[in-house]
Amino acid sequence: MLSEGFSETVDAASEGDLRVCALPDQLECPDGRVQYPGETICHSIGTACPTDGQPFLSEASIRALAPGFDGRLIYVKPGQIHGDGSRIFPYGAIIEAEAVYGDGDIMVLSADAHTDAFNLTKRIAVVGSCVEKTTIVSPFATEVTPIISFSGTDGGQRVANLRLQGPRAGLVVLNKGAPISISQVEVLDAVGWGVLFTEATGGQVSQFV
Repeated sequence: MLSEGFSETVDAASEGDLRVCALPDQLECPDGRVQYPGETICHSIGTACPTDGQPFLSEASIRALAPGFDGRLIYVKPGQIHGDGSRIFPYGAIIEAEAVYGDGDIMVLSADAHTDAFNLTKRIAVVGSCVEKTTIVSPFATEVTPIISFSGTDGGQRVANLRLQGPRAGLVVLNKGAPISISQVEVLDAVGWGVLFTEATGGQVSQFV
């Protein structure tokens, strides 16, 4: 029995009548979407983007993307001035949220381009509003450091529902203390690698493109 989306064909390179399963035609999916094996359409990576002009997902959707992290929600939207990290008055840059986040907090990035590169040292989740619009863009080209590195030992970290764009490496995991979770993440224009685990205790990667 053939799985949905596959077809049966004869392998022209083989001797005899060797029949094989053929994949569907490969599609040119736009950024933020992907064609999974056996599928004939492009699917979104992660959640749908916020509607009605909202820059962030609902609190319930954000927390669903960061299971196990029950701390504060620290919101970031580029260009905001005199923010306090709340949903109404978000910080204007990731670096501001870096200075205040604590154990178990969730850094929530708006559906915008964020120009930054940073290192996570505490137990924290970084959650975007959707892969198609939440992009962390490298501030400069380099082959030395990634856009996001993990080096904490305080109970694990998570990145979800966003895009990383080079030219530089995407993510490097140096964490020796706890597993890392990377889910619903797209890396574009990476230099060297998209994700690299080195000296890491462990990690879980899903829907990573």
